[in-house]
Amino acid sequence: PLYASGWSSEAPLLDEGVNHLLSCNNYVIKKNILESRKGLLLSASTSEQVKTLIPIEEHEILLVCTDTSIHCYHATAAGLSLLSTVSGFSTGEWRWVIMNHHVIMVNGQDTAQIVSVTPGDTVEVEIEPWDVTGTENKVFSWVSVLNAQVAVGYGNDLVVYYLEPGFVQGELKAFDVGAASGHGTLRKGGNIITGFNISRDGGESLNSYFGFLSDNGEAIVYTGNDLGDPANIQFNGVYQTGYALGKTPLLNWSGDLIIMTNKGFISAHSIFANGEDQKAQYLFSQQINTWVLEQSEK
Repeated sequence: PLYASGWSSEAPLLDEGVNHLLSCNNYVIKKNILESRKGLLLSASTSEQVKTLIPIEEHEILLVCTDTSIHCYHATAAGLSLLSTVSGFSTGEWRWVIMNHHVIMVNGQDTAQIVSVTPGDTVEVEIEPWDVTGTENKVFSWVSVLNAQVAVGYGNDLVVYYLEPGFVQGELKAFDVGAASGHGTLRKGGNIITGFNISRDGGESLNSYFGFLSDNGEAIVYTGNDLGDPANIQFNGVYQTGYALGKTPLLNWSGDLIIMTNKGFISAHSIFANGEDQKAQYLFSQQINTWVLEQSEK
């Protein structure tokens, strides 16, 4: 699934309206040209490849992440204006969420970062280590927003850490998806690699259902909206998905959740429809699934 607004693979970056840059979701690295799939170069005079592009559209801010740095740009009528740069990171492959006008970023190798934007005549942006307590290790590999709660994890266990609803900093508390937790259990074990929200009725109650993907090809699903309230959380079931591809295998699409797996891009709604013991029957990627399977083997 590829989407970008306003660009083609041939159009030079400077020939396109700057606002289109803020709506580009996927991109490809090509010198001084932004393609619609993976990345770009900061300018013709630098060799820094962009690994993650994060638009904060509300404030017309663009975070451009390279292997070692996060560059913060402000989009104006005159173009992109560099506001600040923070360096010293180990990788530019960040996973991120936007919550209450803040961006929370994790990459599995460095301390998690939080980006705060102060609007005004002169926009101010601050990038700093994420100020959370409850765990000494603040190097998280994934981050999600489950309803109104920020959730993170290390990717090597079955524990999810979460903040109070609506909070972007504070004390992290643990939600254990292990066998003895009372929260249900993954049949194949493994580790939690990301969280997600989903609706079972085409979008009317998107925030009622949430869950987590494991690295063993399963999704564990719950209902509720507060991980810290046992009376509010109800275990729904464990569903077969196939092994997730990459670090960002989820795509919200028209009231459905698409999960990109080694068996194809599947509809989460079809998983629900077929029940816990059945594999999904509907492949969102049916027409290109031969290519998907070839790529998943690499």
